[in-house]
Amino acid sequence: MAKRIINRQYSHKCTIAWSAVEVAKLSAVNARIIHFHITRRSPMETPKIFESEYRFCLILWENEPINSAKLARLCNEKLGWSRTTTYTVIRRLSDRGVVKNENSVVTSLVSKDEVQAAEIDELVEKTFEGSLPAFIAAFTRRKSLSREEVAEIRQMLDRCDSDED
Repeated sequence: MAKRIINRQYSHKCTIAWSAVEVAKLSAVNARIIHFHITRRSPMETPKIFESEYRFCLILWENEPINSAKLARLCNEKLGWSRTTTYTVIRRLSDRGVVKNENSVVTSLVSKDEVQAAEIDELVEKTFEGSLPAFIAAFTRRKSLSREEVAEIRQMLDRCDSDED
């Protein structure tokens, strides 16, 4: 029987992975010490941000640093969220190392560029088996590019070539 691994994110710095058997042992009150291993997130890894959290972060990035009460009002206006929903999202993102809430002032710890790059990396890895050319080929089959967009992409590629020299 294959071991099923259950991951629990306890902070933005570590994830504890247990097998189903170890979870059952953990449930028993002080039965015995369970062996578990901790895998640490590399400093360059950007925490996963889900769609609603991303919409929240867009508001934060535009207004930071911002008082949490003012942020709750903005989220109510723009997202229709209650104050408690906003505070819950702040707490969850804070626990994962995405934002910092200090003295009721919320600031981001992860930039918009980092989040977007992580999303693209995940998409390319998961959907296109890590192949950037396959991603670009699929993208250009569905959407035609203007001459300006093609020129801009060429400039980006040229800068990459010159950076490697």
